[in-house]
Amino acid sequence: MEETRQAPGFFMGDWLKSLPQKSECKVEMHIRTAIIAIICLFAAGSVPAGELSSLRVDLDGDGKAEIIKVSTFPTPEAGRSRAAVTIGTAKYSAEFFSAELDVPELRVVALDRERRQRQLLLTTQEPAWCIHHLLSYVGHKLIPLLKFNSGPTCQAPLTSGGEVRVTTWQGFWDKEDRYFLNLEGTALVAVKDNKFSLSASGAAAKTFQLQGAECPAKSVLPNAYVRVTLYDAESRSYRVETSDGGCGWLPAVDVDTSDGLIKELPWAG
Repeated sequence: MEETRQAPGFFMGDWLKSLPQKSECKVEMHIRTAIIAIICLFAAGSVPAGELSSLRVDLDGDGKAEIIKVSTFPTPEAGRSRAAVTIGTAKYSAEFFSAELDVPELRVVALDRERRQRQLLLTTQEPAWCIHHLLSYVGHKLIPLLKFNSGPTCQAPLTSGGEVRVTTWQGFWDKEDRYFLNLEGTALVAVKDNKFSLSASGAAAKTFQLQGAECPAKSVLPNAYVRVTLYDAESRSYRVETSDGGCGWLPAVDVDTSDGLIKELPWAG
């Protein structure tokens, strides 16, 4: 299905013209690196308001292209703006972090290429992560299918044959959830997975006992090397293995914070 761009989009020249009059901008050219650095000081600290781009795409599969517009609006809070996706009278909006002049991105995706329908993926920025908004257009309505925090990797969802695989940040590891698009194209149905494999290493912050120990060593001493290998969503616990052959489980509440029983986990991602 051909997807054509209706409007030229949001260009740097338009962006500079749209800056508030009270803003001070300085454009510097670094010849050696061929980089144009634009340094702007804003009174409000947010991206300029207005329409960013416009697309013509047949989303609902009726053979007629919809006109999809993406715009931004100011909010009362400094450093934040609101992004809006509109198709006629249908509208979806979300706030985002705009102090660093990041603008939202909109893509057309195909969750199931066997169907004529297409979906929208809106990506908005936060200080250290991305929020992905997956939208469907059915019955002249924009329907939110899924909103998730992809963590510092900003990884977009993977789609194949109607299946959507989403990676979400869990503090020190990435968790992958799976969904299927329903027949109407109006909702994603979660695939229930109770156990998730992971690989994260750390050290015992203090002495603790492994619960439901399956191996001889049940007690873990301070600073002992440990590996977290599995997450059980039903019991909300992690499987932990030690270098001396111990293994067992810890409640997630004792692991999911940087001051928990296991220190030096890869919290930065």
